[in-house]
Amino acid sequence: MRNLRRLSCLSATILTSISILAGCSGGLSDADDLGTGATTGDDGGGGPGGPGAGGTGAGNGPGSGGDGTGPDGSGGTIDPTVCVPGVPATSQIPRLLNRQYDQAVKELVDVTTIGGTKPSEHLVPDASGAIEVYTWTAYLNTADEIAKQVMSDPAKKAKFISCSPAEASCLETTIRTFGRKAFRRPLRDDEVAEFMKFNSLTPPPASADEVAEAILYGFLVSPSFLLLPELDVSAQENGATKLNHHEVAVRLASALWGSIPDDELSKAADDGLLGTKEQILQQAQRMVQDKERAAPLVVAFHRSYFDMGHERWRSQRHDPELFPEYTEDTRAASHAEIEALVTDIAFNGGKFSDIFLSNVGFVNKHTAAIYGLNPADFTDELTRVDLDPEQRPGVLSRIGFLASHAASTRTSPILRGAFVTSQMMGISFGPPAPGAEQTPDPMGDFSTMRELIEAKTGSGPCADCHGTYVNPPGFVLERYDAIGKWQTKDRMGGDINATAMVTIDQDLTKKEISSPRQLMEEIGLGQRAQWQYIQKWISFVYGRLANENDNCAVLDLGMKMQENYTILDLLTDLTQTDSFRTRKTSL
Repeated sequence: MRNLRRLSCLSATILTSISILAGCSGGLSDADDLGTGATTGDDGGGGPGGPGAGGTGAGNGPGSGGDGTGPDGSGGTIDPTVCVPGVPATSQIPRLLNRQYDQAVKELVDVTTIGGTKPSEHLVPDASGAIEVYTWTAYLNTADEIAKQVMSDPAKKAKFISCSPAEASCLETTIRTFGRKAFRRPLRDDEVAEFMKFNSLTPPPASADEVAEAILYGFLVSPSFLLLPELDVSAQENGATKLNHHEVAVRLASALWGSIPDDELSKAADDGLLGTKEQILQQAQRMVQDKERAAPLVVAFHRSYFDMGHERWRSQRHDPELFPEYTEDTRAASHAEIEALVTDIAFNGGKFSDIFLSNVGFVNKHTAAIYGLNPADFTDELTRVDLDPEQRPGVLSRIGFLASHAASTRTSPILRGAFVTSQMMGISFGPPAPGAEQTPDPMGDFSTMRELIEAKTGSGPCADCHGTYVNPPGFVLERYDAIGKWQTKDRMGGDINATAMVTIDQDLTKKEISSPRQLMEEIGLGQRAQWQYIQKWISFVYGRLANENDNCAVLDLGMKMQENYTILDLLTDLTQTDSFRTRKTSL
């Protein structure tokens, strides 16, 4: 049986296309999309744009090292005020990101796990560049497991083939109908003929079901499934190539669902109804209202926006003697809360500012005590509650972020401050001085972590960067202890002083901030943070690093954010730019 599936790769369709796979440029990883970093460290160390293990230096803006770099190639962000009209060059044949692969096989055959893990976890991590042998082998093996699972499950099998494969016309019908979904376009007659060759292999297969399984396997390893080609050059517009209707449908499905077109979008493409901005907008507005399909993409974006793939989120531990209420169950619930919160905001008419100001919480028995609530009132399930609006404004006041950006025994104003300044406000600052990460704690009698950090970073080559950019927002967030509990006294014994002069804009404008809510208002209502958010959405939706051509859209959409402009409004408007409807070939 396995040999038959392997023979599917010997068809002319697959053989002809392997050369394309071997040389194609892949899609960006989500980390690359957003320019996130992955440096590490414990007490005030590491993190995007933040200091290293010793907690004294400032990182490379919004992404120093690790699994991604900023759009300017150095880890920083592009100045959004520099607008260069035009369409940037992009790849014509990006491949599915792993998260898109998961959504596609779910839509096609309802396969969500292989051996208890997501299908994409059996692939290599997302990366740009040519597909290597081990990458291709992972695709083959994963397709093998999916095909086997589908053919052994009647419900999944029915999504692939709805007739008996022994019937004369069944296979051709299946190839055309299933292939239309898998390839995101109608199949050509020669492609159908190639897949039909599986029915005439020598020696003959053991059963008609084996032929059907081989065909499914062939689809799942075909470059027309694994890639998102944009090869039509028949129409030009303002010096760029205009996407055809099927290419637009693929962009819409990838951008708004991270998946494949549904029947309605496919029909619009087949009928030639995706050629104008108005037609595209009509579909986009419909698609973002499909919460089941759109919510996973919104969550995926915000996980990248908050850098939740960073090792710190996954592995930061807290001393069980000092913080007995923080467990692995607490960690899992706190991450799930952030996903639930951004979903709630986006699909209930929420705006960008609500990400930083909403006091809606999703709490269970493992997180209730940290929020000052009674665990006995909750179960393992997350429950939607209203938290104190002064103490809990938005995502950065929640356990998930605060506990991840702290040390095992104490808070880290440096980690928290660096993240706020670089990732949220998009203010870049230079790399740490050589050896700064290894700077030890100063000797002395300190009553607060703020006093210790001020003594540690108040002089020497790190002083200006820390005093201007890194420390101040971190000091404001000292209202929360290492696991995110509200505090008025430091564990060292002193009163918390949460007032600081925080740099709000790139032009070094400073403002006195005295509470977490005031800080969140400055971020959520601030133009620079809005630009940063839009830039990152553009990178995520368009599947490439933002650039100066995109800044024209950033400035335009930023003006709309001053109005009653929702997150879903932003998402649909991203389909209205010239860069979404047209392309230029990457050299």
